[in-house]
Amino acid sequence: MEDNVQLEDDPASLTDDLLPSIRDQLDLGDGIEVDHEQQQPKSLQKQQLPTKTVHSLLETETDPDAIESLELVLNSVVKVFCTSIPCNFYLPWQMKRQVAKTASGFIIKNRWILSNAHAIANASSIRIRKHGDAKKYPARILYIAHECDLVIMTVDDNKFWDRLEPLTFSNDIPRLQESITIVGFPIGGDNLSVTKGVVSRVVMSTYSHSLEFLLTIQIDAATNPGNSGGPAIQGKHVVGMSFQGQAQAQSVSYIVPVSVIQHVLDDIELHNKYTAFPIMRFYSQSMEN
Repeated sequence: MEDNVQLEDDPASLTDDLLPSIRDQLDLGDGIEVDHEQQQPKSLQKQQLPTKTVHSLLETETDPDAIESLELVLNSVVKVFCTSIPCNFYLPWQMKRQVAKTASGFIIKNRWILSNAHAIANASSIRIRKHGDAKKYPARILYIAHECDLVIMTVDDNKFWDRLEPLTFSNDIPRLQESITIVGFPIGGDNLSVTKGVVSRVVMSTYSHSLEFLLTIQIDAATNPGNSGGPAIQGKHVVGMSFQGQAQAQSVSYIVPVSVIQHVLDDIELHNKYTAFPIMRFYSQSMEN
């Protein structure tokens, strides 16, 4: 649950008070330093939300189409292992400690892997593991959109792509109270986890990775650190991607809506690179009548 229209973040340009105050409210949930995959940070032990395993959810699901759709999704969701060295902007000649963190991702067209930008920020090493496979494959970044917290990666080893099918995106944003399934690899276990919830609201909100104000979808599904980058599924299609939660609330999580994801993909296909969101050359101020 773990998180300017610029491609690259510039934390040095933010004031010391603004960045911590906003990120305290919006919790990215990833980037937690661990020694072992099973170790759980103490700061999360009190607030960790319950999750269902894949098998338990399949057993309780009665709709045959829903079961078939979920089984198709499982093989297309991957676990991202990232080793990073954060920048020290106050003392740039000194290196900070190396941090190991995990996140989720999923397979889309063109042998691309979609995940969160904050999960691989300052990465020195990125490896991808498929569901049900012990091997970790080296990955590389193709495109990154910091402002909407998205990254597209790929794996060069052809063996990685065996039996992997790309997920497809929905054309519509889900409505209020519609059911959504979140799939990913949160902390608390090494296996794939599946949770269900409903759409609570569709609202413009701050993306804590970039502090940009973009469209988000709030859901009440139980998500935890490590879920970031996992797909939000409705039927057989992806309607969003898990990316952050509310640090001071329970059962409040946010997903990047499919419209934002599709904008990035269309931009890349049109220009063969990511050119960012349009910049409006004026400022606005909210008013009440």
